[in-house]
Amino acid sequence: MDFCEGVDRIDLRANGGSLSAGADGLVTLGTSGGFDLHDWGGGAWTLRSAQTGSYVTVTGSRTLVANHPGPSTWEVNETFELIPLNETTSVLRHRNSDCFVTVGAGRFGHCVG
Repeated sequence: MDFCEGVDRIDLRANGGSLSAGADGLVTLGTSGGFDLHDWGGGAWTLRSAQTGSYVTVTGSRTLVANHPGPSTWEVNETFELIPLNETTSVLRHRNSDCFVTVGAGRFGHCVG
């Protein structure tokens, strides 16, 4: 019996590159990336790094990291919302903290708001 989890692999691009997760789990702006987009329901999505196999979350200092094995606590910290701005552009909002993801060239991802 074959198994297919039925997720979409997406590339989250910003000016200067794509979001990607390094071996240390930090989400940075690099030349390539890739995340598996899991539908959590109600407009919420989880992002699993194609590089590390870990899920993206926001730390207490509001840094983006991909170091979680999956959603596992009562307050799910691994869910995000893709808010469309136009046909080809969306912003990424962390649902639990209600902050927006930002990243700049050579820097790691932060959540502001």
